[in-house]
Amino acid sequence: MVIDLHSHYFPLEAAAQPGAPVTLAEGGETPRLLVGGHAMSLNAGLFDLGRQRDDLQRQGLARRVLAPPPFTILYELPPAEGLRWSRSLNDAMARAQGQDPERFIGFATVPLQDPGAAAEELERAASQLGLPGVEILTSVNGLGLDAPSLDPFWRTAERLALPILVHPHYVAGAERMGDYHLRNLVGNPAETALAGARLLFGGVVERFPGMKLILSHGGGALPHLVGRLRQGYAVRPEARARASDPLAGLTRLYYDTIVFDPTVLRHLVELVGASRVVVGTDYPFDMSEALPVELVRAAGLSQDEQRSEE
Repeated sequence: MVIDLHSHYFPLEAAAQPGAPVTLAEGGETPRLLVGGHAMSLNAGLFDLGRQRDDLQRQGLARRVLAPPPFTILYELPPAEGLRWSRSLNDAMARAQGQDPERFIGFATVPLQDPGAAAEELERAASQLGLPGVEILTSVNGLGLDAPSLDPFWRTAERLALPILVHPHYVAGAERMGDYHLRNLVGNPAETALAGARLLFGGVVERFPGMKLILSHGGGALPHLVGRLRQGYAVRPEARARASDPLAGLTRLYYDTIVFDPTVLRHLVELVGASRVVVGTDYPFDMSEALPVELVRAAGLSQDEQRSEE
């Protein structure tokens, strides 16, 4: 059974709720979302569960995660409004999961701009709605994931033992990446590396060893910086300020297979171990891995390694 642990779905019913911060645009042949005054056209796979089922079969997958697209996770909202939006999304995601629980795995979102409320909503989403995972972004309006104020959320996430998909957004340096789609091509993996480094050097992974953190896009640039990170820890006292052995945390994290290159995937497996690499697609966006099973096979992994990833 191959499970896609990084894919996306948006429940249109959430945008139809009165006062929703994400709404449906008027007119057009395909649905468009209005987010912060900007209209975005939606791929049918993002909201059509029938299309998702068909594409699952085409891709040779048994199940997939339904996680909100990152641009709909709005940490910039005031805390009370952010909580209402998270609850609305989670209620709708639970209904989507319930339409076909053998194929779909709903992931929650939480208002990390209020860590206490985020912890409470995570508890509700897991215990009352049956959502078995959560998606968070790589920063909270620029606040790093190593901020001590986020500890109430991390404690709850560790206790519930839910997988946490860490997805890039609010890309650092995005103002210099307007050309060539570089905000996605370079910005997303750099942003994930920055978030991952903060989780490691900030001691989050060390203090909450039971958490199941999945770094998007193969961890972005993070695994390929391992030598530089190790050298920095050896020679720079500020790199040792909050964690006793941050590089050990690399093999406590999980990474998806969205790297688009079998050589890169092979290197990732060699670095962290096959049991720490999970299948992902980023479905249904154009920067998705259309044939994830074929990519894993092309990486030249042993049968045992391939089974570990499944």
